Amino acid sequence: MDTVARLFKIEKAEELWKMSLIATLIPLALLILVYFPSVESMVKIWNRSDTYAHGFMIVPLFLWLVWRTRDVIKSNLPDAIPSITVLSALFGFVWVIAYLTDIQVAHQLLFVAIVQVIIVSIYGWHVARILAFPLIFLFFAVPMGEELVPVMIEFTADFTVGMVNLVGVPVYREGNYFELPTGRWSVVEACSGVRYLIASVALGFLYSYLTYSSLSKRTIFILVSIIVPIVANGVRAFLIVMIGHLSGMTLATGVDHLVYGWLFFGIVVGVMFFIGSYWRDEVETESVVNENSRVEDLAPKVKKLIMSSAILSLAIIVPPLGMGIYTQETHSPQAMALKAPQVSEWEAVSQPLTDWHPHYVGLDGEMRQTYHKSGEYLTLYVAHYRMQRSGSELVNSSNVLVQEKEEGRRVINTAQLAVTISGSPNNVFLHELAIGNERFLVASYYIVDSQLVVNRYKAKLLQAKVQVLGGDEGASYVAVAAPLGDDKEKVKQRLAEFISQGYGVIKQQLQEAGGKRE
Repeated sequence: MDTVARLFKIEKAEELWKMSLIATLIPLALLILVYFPSVESMVKIWNRSDTYAHGFMIVPLFLWLVWRTRDVIKSNLPDAIPSITVLSALFGFVWVIAYLTDIQVAHQLLFVAIVQVIIVSIYGWHVARILAFPLIFLFFAVPMGEELVPVMIEFTADFTVGMVNLVGVPVYREGNYFELPTGRWSVVEACSGVRYLIASVALGFLYSYLTYSSLSKRTIFILVSIIVPIVANGVRAFLIVMIGHLSGMTLATGVDHLVYGWLFFGIVVGVMFFIGSYWRDEVETESVVNENSRVEDLAPKVKKLIMSSAILSLAIIVPPLGMGIYTQETHSPQAMALKAPQVSEWEAVSQPLTDWHPHYVGLDGEMRQTYHKSGEYLTLYVAHYRMQRSGSELVNSSNVLVQEKEEGRRVINTAQLAVTISGSPNNVFLHELAIGNERFLVASYYIVDSQLVVNRYKAKLLQAKVQVLGGDEGASYVAVAAPLGDDKEKVKQRLAEFISQGYGVIKQQLQEAGGKRE
């Protein structure tokens, strides 16, 4: 027996497994400690959001899935792979960038990915292959899927209105809002079906793993668990609208609306699982034995195990602490005075055009100004962030044009508006808003790293680039609103003209308010 094995008194396979457990717990504990913001943010989201409450069950279920395959796992010996540990350092550096730019879903996914690296590098490919499904299942702990909400809302509204038309009930649609003779309905985030979809996919993944041994069957069932809730949510919305319509808006309009929804979802999932059981496999606990699992080979395995655990521990600590993210000065939002810019021939006036303005949180500076020219009015709104930090970031799900709780205010539809800036064609967001009995067109865009941006993901990537390579750390949201009136094209032309004329001076003022990151 090699001296290393003797030093650690490793003479039996059981002792090697115990040592492997310790070698796993050390880097895992360091990961949780050093990358705690990811753990904390996930738990907070699980706690406050019904959509992601299932996250509390993912780790216990993962441990149970590992436990039930323990006999198969122990038919192998841990066969550490030190070379894999380099991935933990690579993921760690990307994690730092995601953390600094507060891209929560990114640094949460990277946290889980590093857990996977720990398992593979400590136990080797043979054990990792046995645990492939449980390890992938861990990713369901990450609260993600918000980006699907607009798509799901649009599909649900299309499906519902189409079905209502099909049964011969007159319906008038305006964006995601529609009216029947008996009442008004809307498809909002809670009705999008995203929570049903996420729950269905997580359950479908678990069910497929426990029910089938064939990879093709597992894949097909997972695909079914994605498609079925999307269609089922459209049917659910249609049935709720029809129940409300046929009952004269006395049923399915309050709390019972949600009760019917979850009851319907439960029935759909139950039927899906029942039908899926007809193709159940006799899941065999196949033994996947590593050819190098002989007890006399313990010495080199102990060496690789110690090396993997040590390198993992170092690779986990170095990226966040090496880049000093926990020693950086923290910055709280500061009240910054933003001046109203002088935009060509537009004259600033004191009388506000409307009391509406976008809802942005954690900002450092905010400015609202109404302008007048030749009998035409519009309002400029600017939200400025001196730097990005947790709770104070430009691109955030809390930053919206209209909050759902605001009665009588809603976004009718969203498109893009072509504008020309310094002779170059560009596009900006174009929203149609209902504010009480009035309609407004709102053109908006981001300024990130001194660039006009209309893509949220590009905005986040540019912020990450500033954190790493330097640049203009200030970032802003600019919106220009005008009453819709009778001539929509004329209003769009007016907005495009104002943006074209005002972009340069607005950007210059915001750059002076921000700062450079070197």
